[in-house]
Amino acid sequence: MRHTKNYKGIRSSITVLALFANAITTASADEISSSELFQQCLSELVITADPNTTIKELHATCNAQLEPVADSIDTATEKRQLGQQVVAHNQFTLLQHRANYLLPLAYNFKAADNEPIGPNGELRNLDPTEFKFQISFKSLLWDNILGSDTNLYAAYTNTSWWQAYNKDNSSPFRETNHQPELFIDIPNDISIGDWELANIRLGISHQSNGRAGDFSRTWNRAFAEFAISDEFNEIRLRPWTSLSDIEDNPDIEEYRGRFELGGTHLVGDHTFAWAARHTLDRNSRGSFKLDWSFPIAERDDLQFFVQYFDGYGESLIDYDVKSRRLGLGFKLGN
Repeated sequence: MRHTKNYKGIRSSITVLALFANAITTASADEISSSELFQQCLSELVITADPNTTIKELHATCNAQLEPVADSIDTATEKRQLGQQVVAHNQFTLLQHRANYLLPLAYNFKAADNEPIGPNGELRNLDPTEFKFQISFKSLLWDNILGSDTNLYAAYTNTSWWQAYNKDNSSPFRETNHQPELFIDIPNDISIGDWELANIRLGISHQSNGRAGDFSRTWNRAFAEFAISDEFNEIRLRPWTSLSDIEDNPDIEEYRGRFELGGTHLVGDHTFAWAARHTLDRNSRGSFKLDWSFPIAERDDLQFFVQYFDGYGESLIDYDVKSRRLGLGFKLGN
């Protein structure tokens, strides 16, 4: 009877997570059609245009504005940014930030190396198979700052490792990492051949596992992010620096790195994304992550998702312990 209740609880939790993640607006080039752009333009002109302006004149104005915009968008980064700008005009809209996914089967081949200690110091028998999931969203706080094209965003990412199948220990959450961010996006039009430096991001980030005492892990950083892209590829470089003395984990940068280099590549209906972290110091460790996703049936907002991680710093609690994890599940949104 206890096992039945446990499985019912897991199913209920999966349903809640899926519904919440699905509520996040995932603006992409495919989702933002020309008709939606046209409706957005009309909505703005109705408010600002002269009262004597006719509907025909409003239509003509929007057609004239949108035609050159659509023709000038070539890169994957520009398409995503345009879609997000359109939906962000709606008040309280949540946009996708990082990937939103559910990995019901996430097996750690190095789980035996993890220190099996709970938040109160108790020993635990950890299950190498966990339910890993991530929910990540952002919201536009201030667009066109001081008349420029620069936008201010607030973001939040939750990544959790759930011992869902560890019935002997009441299926506890082994670790949850919280990451709020505040950043500005500065658009660019610098091009090198088919590649374009379409965006520069500057911000601050706080990352914590919400625990106290010997199990507290926290990290405050200032970061910059540079993205170049063509029609089907995007490459990102994200260097950072610590903002404060890290008393709880002074060597965290030696394991989680001082920068991340990553990329996203579209091959037909398949999306491949990778990220590598390192410090380039002689004694430092790093990590490599590879994601692969493709649509299920005709739904672009629900994709089969495979994730592979190898290295240090997958979670904050075990930042100095190596993980080698393969996860299978679903990605929500694009």
